Amino acid sequence: MHDQRRHNPDGFSNNPALEDWKESLLSNTVNATKGYVGMMLYAPEGKAQFGQQTLEESLKFPARECAHLLPNHVYTDWRDVIPTITLPTLVITAKNSYVKGVNNEWTHVQIAGSRFRLFETAHMMFMEESTAFNEAVMEFIG
Repeated sequence: MHDQRRHNPDGFSNNPALEDWKESLLSNTVNATKGYVGMMLYAPEGKAQFGQQTLEESLKFPARECAHLLPNHVYTDWRDVIPTITLPTLVITAKNSYVKGVNNEWTHVQIAGSRFRLFETAHMMFMEESTAFNEAVMEFIG
């Protein structure tokens, strides 16, 4: 079992990079969003195929609300809630995601009976590895 604090020693509240991104999102929305999309897509083919579409869709979300929502999501500590999940759960992560795989492995261990799937790409594995992703989901839902 992994302790998330060990992997994030500053806890859930000291993330200068996230604060910098939030400020850049408000001052230069397009470039900040391009950088974020670049982190979510991993493979050069995926970036070429899905980058523009992902950027356009991402820019539809108002920057001010996004600048509030992402830090809120990142800084919320769900460790006391996750072990209470009793529904069938598929925990998904990717080797090159900005969300460290060990965090999702911890989540998997905490949810009794959950299944775990590790993909090769990054956060947008459902686009870059659509066949494998769809197979994993179909297998999970039966």
